[in-house]
Amino acid sequence: MRNLEEARALLGNAHEDLKAAVLMRESKISFAIFGFSVQQAVEKALKAWISALGLRYPKTHDLVELFRFLEKQCKNLAQFDVLSEFTPYAGQFRYYAYEKVPEIMDRGEAIRMVQELLDLVAEAIEKS
Repeated sequence: MRNLEEARALLGNAHEDLKAAVLMRESKISFAIFGFSVQQAVEKALKAWISALGLRYPKTHDLVELFRFLEKQCKNLAQFDVLSEFTPYAGQFRYYAYEKVPEIMDRGEAIRMVQELLDLVAEAIEKS
């Protein structure tokens, strides 16, 4: 059974994380904080999609694992693979000094890609 209520709630939360990232696009806030918001948006979007498919998502923050889970369901998400690089921002980098966290991607490009992913997930939920 598909869990569309949970899927919509997760996607709504992903949009909130994306809004936070957008606010940090031009700010002096560290990339670690920006990266955390991006990672959270992607994680919640992928889990929303999995829920919409009627499946249980893995209890993980690992974006690679979540992308692979969806790819096993015949979802081609290769264009978003680079977003997997935000996985360490979920936990690993919270213990580092923020100024030592690498800036792995242009903020504007990350925001564009996350928005594209969220749009794709919203479309998938509505088709469910």
